[in-house]
Amino acid sequence: RDFMLERLGFETAEEALSLWGEYIRRYHSTLKGLTVATEEGRLPKPFRQEELGEYWAERCDFGRYIAQDPELVSMMQTLQNDANLTLE
Repeated sequence: RDFMLERLGFETAEEALSLWGEYIRRYHSTLKGLTVATEEGRLPKPFRQEELGEYWAERCDFGRYIAQDPELVSMMQTLQNDANLTLE
């Protein structure tokens, strides 16, 4: 919803959710739905697929969905030290 308001020019959350719901029922994918909605001229501004990925990468609270794994962190640190790697 926020993406549709901020990037696609919808004036209200209700408008955005209504259109999103229509296309998600049809395609089961936000990416596909917004692509088709653009092709059909249903969006206030054209949808660019790469913008959705950028939006989620910038705003997703990954910590809310993925827990830190101390064992994996330890393995990566060992690999980094043993192989003289720089991990960023």
